[in-house]
Amino acid sequence: LYPVREMLGEVLAYLPNVFGAVLILFVGLLGARAVQRVVTSLLAASRVDELGAKIGLKGERASLSALTGSMLHALIVILVAVAALESLNFEAISGPASRVLGTILNAIPSIVVAGALLALAYAAGRFIARVLEEVLDQIGLDGFLVRLGIGLEASHGRTVSQTIGYLATVGIILFASIEAASVLHFTALSGLLTRLLLFASNMAFGVLIFA
Repeated sequence: LYPVREMLGEVLAYLPNVFGAVLILFVGLLGARAVQRVVTSLLAASRVDELGAKIGLKGERASLSALTGSMLHALIVILVAVAALESLNFEAISGPASRVLGTILNAIPSIVVAGALLALAYAAGRFIARVLEEVLDQIGLDGFLVRLGIGLEASHGRTVSQTIGYLATVGIILFASIEAASVLHFTALSGLLTRLLLFASNMAFGVLIFA
């Protein structure tokens, strides 16, 4: 019976750590949910979603305020999970798990920067595309190409000026994706996107020459 009593003693001695971890998780998750709701409501009341709508962030769950609240909620949950695991004092479990969560936590600033780069690139691409479309339409490029038989009218599909604007947006986003991949230290992805951008540029240059 001595081994059984010893095992029970170890289990009972470890129970406070388990209860402490559960309490940290319970309180932390409630706090994370409350912070998410408060931040989302404050941002929505400040009409920040109107800015998000200009870069394509629309909808109840896809709005800028909702996404910001969700990211803050996820950050708090990670911090709470690390604290709960450390309170267990069980190195075989808490050690590797804490290191993994710590790695994720350390990567969050890079992820935020990469996301901001992509969002700014999308907004800039949309703006530049509209400017290009208006300028090219005002100089009569679409009408000229329609008369030559190599363009489409707006009522029959995408015009040449709209196509050029779309390609400009894609190019800007692709360039920003290269920078975002570099920020995240995704070397292979950055190299692949760089080669893709060069290939697309060469194709566009070739089309212009033959045209």
